Amino acid sequence: MSGFAAIFAIVSAILILALPRRWAPLPFLIGICYMTLGQGIALGPFNFTVIRLLILAGAARLLIRGEFTSIGFNTMDRIAIAWAVWTLFSSYFHAEPREALIFRMGVTFNALGVYFLFRSFIKSQEDAVRVAVMAAIVLIPVAAEMLSEKATGRNAFALLGGVPPEVVERNGKLRAQGPFAHPILAGTVGAVCLPFIVGLWASHRKIAIAGITACV
Repeated sequence: MSGFAAIFAIVSAILILALPRRWAPLPFLIGICYMTLGQGIALGPFNFTVIRLLILAGAARLLIRGEFTSIGFNTMDRIAIAWAVWTLFSSYFHAEPREALIFRMGVTFNALGVYFLFRSFIKSQEDAVRVAVMAAIVLIPVAAEMLSEKATGRNAFALLGGVPPEVVERNGKLRAQGPFAHPILAGTVGAVCLPFIVGLWASHRKIAIAGITACV
């Protein structure tokens, strides 16, 4: 992990721990969108990327503040846990079960960590709207950088490691990826965030327009 990434992770973790619940999602969203998977700490076969370190910081917040016990359990929570259990168990059916298990442990850690963190952050419609506004604003600089990629063929996030400096070309078109591991994942982020940002149209129209533009 570079010095910049370490400072970024430490500051983000402190903010996640210290900020009021309504603002705690912001440093987490910034960490997801502004740091590449190339930055992290390797412990044996396990790779703790900045995103995973921030999930741990969020989990510490839930335990310290007792916020996890207040969210209760619902059907979606049980479905998420059942998915995680099957994802890990099904590693047995792969040709290399150990490698598959290690990889899937990372996947389930990311998925369940993000899911339960935002379950604790979002307890009302007002909270959901606030997080959607944050996501829209955070995505704007990422979209601007990806437009720069399309124009120059260079990925500025390559300075952080984990993504190639040269933009991938396919069928004669440059495919920007920003800080994400692949152009498809960059598109997936925009596609997932788009419905939530569209939902801001009635109450935060200017932010909705900017966020929709960033997503597409």
